[in-house]
Amino acid sequence: MPNLHWITDSLKEIIEKALKPVQKRSIATEISGEGFSIEQACKVLNLSRSVYYYKAVKDDTAVLDKLIRPEVLTGIMAVFVMWA
Repeated sequence: MPNLHWITDSLKEIIEKALKPVQKRSIATEISGEGFSIEQACKVLNLSRSVYYYKAVKDDTAVLDKLIRPEVLTGIMAVFVMWA
């Protein structure tokens, strides 16, 4: 009879390497819909709960670059000078 601990460890290793966090998050959501807690689903998938709840932040570099243009800064400085 095969060692079940070895099989479990092997499956966890396959899941860890084969699935990206976004895929694990989706599976964890499905598992939790079947009556399991998020904590249990994350544990099975070797996914930390912080990764499960993580929300990506939009990159606003382009917006900041537009705001830092010299003509915009000059206008902002003029407003500050008028208020002073």
